[in-house]
Amino acid sequence: YSSLGLNYSFMAFILPIREGAAQAFDDENWELAAELYLQKADFYERYRTDSDLVAEQLFNAAMAYWNNDYYSKAKRYLRMIQEKYPSYLPEKITEKLAQINKGKASYLFSKHFKQGQNAFDEKKYSEAIQNYQKAIDASPMNTDVPVAIFNIGQSHYLLEQYTQAINLYERLLKEYSSYDPVNVQSRIANANDSIGLKKYMAANSEASQAFEGKFWTTAVAKYSEAETLARRLGDE
Repeated sequence: YSSLGLNYSFMAFILPIREGAAQAFDDENWELAAELYLQKADFYERYRTDSDLVAEQLFNAAMAYWNNDYYSKAKRYLRMIQEKYPSYLPEKITEKLAQINKGKASYLFSKHFKQGQNAFDEKKYSEAIQNYQKAIDASPMNTDVPVAIFNIGQSHYLLEQYTQAINLYERLLKEYSSYDPVNVQSRIANANDSIGLKKYMAANSEASQAFEGKFWTTAVAKYSEAETLARRLGDE
């Protein structure tokens, strides 16, 4: 009788959880599904001797966390299966861990890229540079890496950091030669023009200051430098 009573109590407890977990998973209520699967795992571990049942619930919980982009939690329970229940679908667990690592990289790239785009749109170019670089660091093989590099270059250009911008554009031509090369070459030309214009304005300003201070030799040299720069800009 006591065994029958225990069996009845077990079924009365586990059935609602089992049905609720399956329903939550079907409804894509990932947090609830993960919580209920973990309750099932805990209950099976206490009252059943079938280790595969426990591992199955941990696996289902991990998949619920994965679907909700909680990669660290998903990885935690898959690692737990590997350590405590190594005979449970070892190849599938390894495969899922590899997929999680790839998915996490993709998720982080998208997250930081979006933050970079938002900062760029708000003209917070230094912040944009940092976030685009975080995106590249998170997933260096992502297909949108050249877009991130180009946007970093644009951010430097708009901060009047023309040399850094040119370095980024030239990196694009070298490493991603098929990424809109005509446009990239045009950006390099614009940045070089901006450097030349900046040098011209500086030389012209220094010449005016020298003239006002009656430093005639310096004034002549700076006016000559400014004229050379102006001619070069005109030729380009």
